[in-house]
Amino acid sequence: MYCFEDRHDDWHLSVGGKRRRVILKVRTLRKWGDRGNELFWLADRVTSAKMIYAYFDPTQQQFVMETGPEGLKLLPVSEDPRERWQLSFQNGRCSEIEWQWRTQGSLPSFENKDAAGQYDDVRAAIRMGEDSLFSQGAMTES
Repeated sequence: MYCFEDRHDDWHLSVGGKRRRVILKVRTLRKWGDRGNELFWLADRVTSAKMIYAYFDPTQQQFVMETGPEGLKLLPVSEDPRERWQLSFQNGRCSEIEWQWRTQGSLPSFENKDAAGQYDDVRAAIRMGEDSLFSQGAMTES
């Protein structure tokens, strides 16, 4: 998950609390234990992404998801990824459903090539999140 403060949000001025957060949640098939000592390899290959808004609830003293756990689905764009995803995963063809955010132009093989711009937008957001988190590199001791 990558969390960004919405600096254009003035809603908090009328209700109190803090600015809303924009959360970019990306899913990966890589298991936590398979990342080695470098945390930034955890999300090297991505299967999906969604956006969730969260606002600060002063009564709970924590951020609460605004749109619910389903969020706004960003990727994949294709209409039938769920069935294709399950078949590919069950048959060990994970490369069909993963894409590499660090590689410009990388898309899952089932995805419509017209969706490349949306992948580029999410790729840029992940890069912003990674750069803010891991400017010095990420190790398990961090």
